[in-house]
Amino acid sequence: MPNLRAAARTLGVQFQILNASSPGELDDVLRALQQKPPEALLVAPVAFYLSYGTSIAEAARRSRIATMGGYRDFVTDGGMASYGPDLKRIGSLMAEYVGKILKGANPAELPIEQVSTYELVITAAWHTSSESTCLRRFCSEPTR
Repeated sequence: MPNLRAAARTLGVQFQILNASSPGELDDVLRALQQKPPEALLVAPVAFYLSYGTSIAEAARRSRIATMGGYRDFVTDGGMASYGPDLKRIGSLMAEYVGKILKGANPAELPIEQVSTYELVITAAWHTSSESTCLRRFCSEPTR
């Protein structure tokens, strides 16, 4: 969180953390966002929020909130943008490790892999919409 707070200060934007760990708490957060919509919403890349990506994206769209998630699936669910590791690549790496171990490799001798490729996905419809003032502040052309 310190990095997010520092980035918010640098950009001159307010930063507020809204947590939800149950469907009921998430409903409360989404209602609060509709009552007082922020300019943007950053959705943490955690399993709970991934499970409710469509609900979060729909609520943000209704309130015209620019929203970014941590995985491509968030954009598929209707979110505006995502930035994070390629989950398919991570799955492939995991499968390679399992294959090596099943063929007799010692897990302790396998190299430690670290995600080195991230992807930025922006929904073209959001980029061209009049509601995407937050996005236009940082990006002038649609990006793939």
